[in-house]
Amino acid sequence: MPERAFGLQLGGVRGRTVLRALGGICAMHATEGWRDDAVRITALLFDGLRHGAEAAA
Repeated sequence: MPERAFGLQLGGVRGRTVLRALGGICAMHATEGWRDDAVRITALLFDGLRHGAEAAA
């Protein structure tokens, strides 16, 4: 995966899995504060993908 070559994605995580996670965020019901929650959850998702990924050489 080119993403791993740049240290952007944790190994073992497939694109399909990331898309499912993002789909879950997009499917959140519009309730008070949902946008803020979606932004925080998305940040957690991407931070988790970067955590442990090898840094670019």
